Amino acid sequence: MASDGSSVDVFGYRAVINNSDVIAVSAHGDDDAGESAGAIYVFNPTEGGGYSEIKLNLSDGETQVNLGHNSLSMNSLGLIAASTYDGDRLYIFTPDGGGGYTEAKLVASGGNGFDGNVSINDAGIVFVNRSNSLASIYTSDGFGSYTELQLAAPDTNSTFSINGVVADDGTIVVSSMIALYVHEPDGSSNYVISKRPICTGADGTALAVNEAGVIVVGAKNIPLQDGATTFGSAGGAYVYVPDGSGGYTEYLLTAVDATGGDTFGFVLSINEGSVITVGSRDDDDKGPNSGSVYVFTPDEDGNYVGFDGTVYEPSNTPVELQTFDSTSLTFNGSEAAEVLKEMAGMTLFLGEQEMIG
Repeated sequence: MASDGSSVDVFGYRAVINNSDVIAVSAHGDDDAGESAGAIYVFNPTEGGGYSEIKLNLSDGETQVNLGHNSLSMNSLGLIAASTYDGDRLYIFTPDGGGGYTEAKLVASGGNGFDGNVSINDAGIVFVNRSNSLASIYTSDGFGSYTELQLAAPDTNSTFSINGVVADDGTIVVSSMIALYVHEPDGSSNYVISKRPICTGADGTALAVNEAGVIVVGAKNIPLQDGATTFGSAGGAYVYVPDGSGGYTEYLLTAVDATGGDTFGFVLSINEGSVITVGSRDDDDKGPNSGSVYVFTPDEDGNYVGFDGTVYEPSNTPVELQTFDSTSLTFNGSEAAEVLKEMAGMTLFLGEQEMIG
């Protein structure tokens, strides 16, 4: 919990943990930097088994922006990206090597706001969904400013950029309601794009990618059927594993005890060992809408195994890919980034936090 928590801070609305066990937590109602300016708490593990706490406040005097409300992301090096409630600003907090952070503010260009999801890789490249079916990639120049690269659908898909992830190798996966778009760097500051249609029940809202290039997309609307009768949505998650030849092998993960309306596939994640978690927020095992999380582990044969031992083998559905050549891209220079005063508005708490649970 926050050492200085108070009413309506909404601490814990979003939380992330990286591979170094550093935890970042949003409190978008925090008032320290101004009314509802919001704050990010960073918890670093200590040798004694506890955590030290750093609180990141905005230094630009903005109020009513609710930092961390729309999105929160952190890479393995501790860089943190968080957007505001209105979608107009994205803040990047970078560890300075001395226990503090520097802060940069990215302002949405062209009237197309930051529309939810943010992803940041270990190179510090930031992906963010934009409104009007756009996405942006921000790359640091190493001196506190950023260059913006704007992505749009290579076809006529009006639902492009519902979600997206940038991997450490620079590959970008962008989802839509009908397809996934994999952007692979071509070595010339551009991308080769492959499109894979999404299967039944998926809508692109839940998406995860690991460093092996395994893609997981939620399909919470897959119908539950008994013969020819449909009983609401059972849900599922599609897994696409690179086959080493430029294509993918598909798996469909489902809940063995599914009932209609469980919303299995609403949220999901995948780690570097390709272990997948899938949330089923409306599962009723412990009471109406009590919720559950399912864990699927890869076995030595390349299949996935559920909690009850059920083995999920590759589906017979061919993974059809449509490839696009490098596309025309829109670049915005470093004026897209406003560098703010280093360490301003930041409070460092040296006390230890108790381990909870």
